[in-house]
Amino acid sequence: MIIKWLLRATFAPQFKQMKKHLKLMAMLALGAPAIFIQSCKEVEEEPIVKADPVCYMLTSNADGETTTYSYNATNQVITANANGNNTTFTYTDGKLASANDGYTTSTFVYDANSTVPTRVNLTEDGASAGYIVMEYDNNKLITKVETHDETGQITTVNSITYDAAGNMTGMKADEWNADIEEFETWVTFTDITTDGKKNPFQTSLALIYANIEDPVIFGKTNITGGNLSVFGQAIPFTASSTYNENNYATSTTINIFGETTVYEYTFNCK
Repeated sequence: MIIKWLLRATFAPQFKQMKKHLKLMAMLALGAPAIFIQSCKEVEEEPIVKADPVCYMLTSNADGETTTYSYNATNQVITANANGNNTTFTYTDGKLASANDGYTTSTFVYDANSTVPTRVNLTEDGASAGYIVMEYDNNKLITKVETHDETGQITTVNSITYDAAGNMTGMKADEWNADIEEFETWVTFTDITTDGKKNPFQTSLALIYANIEDPVIFGKTNITGGNLSVFGQAIPFTASSTYNENNYATSTTINIFGETTVYEYTFNCK
């Protein structure tokens, strides 16, 4: 799996899982009747506690490349259009079932009673193009992504670690070297710091899969820094963002390899 922000010298913000609405019922109590007189006593209505709005990503833009997302009535991503290249997503029983970008069809496989896929089968022109295996922690955050070719050989392994709050703390990318027939670690990212804000990619499995090559999708909050190393060479990296009133990043500035890239995002918050 190729990490986009290493190749393009970019990074991006992220997002969190949706909260459920919590409503409190109002109560009304009536006083007991007395002889010849009936009196009523009202209990003051308790305020309704509203859940924080969830912001669904509509567009992302970096280096002049814009991706536009559309949603169905239940706030599931159904299309991702990147500069005219369209990916469509389908769902079965509320779960992501497939993705098709016009070349490759991805079919999602679930274990019994699971809401997250453990395998993605890839086909091109009706023939197998390999598959992806994913593992999760108890919070359903991805801890490992293995890419296999059409023969079943593992070609890349990405491992991700988190703290108890679900913030990403480390990442390691290994790639199979066929010449020496063993894996080589080519990227490590340690001592990661985050902003405590909401990761927008975490609202949708389709968003995660559409950006699976980018580490910003992992964790409940957004990465701001850390110790990045590529083949043992330290790479300077920083990121900073501005946010909307719901704590989602609307602009993120990335500095990596000494180059600066600005990402811009729009949302529908509800």
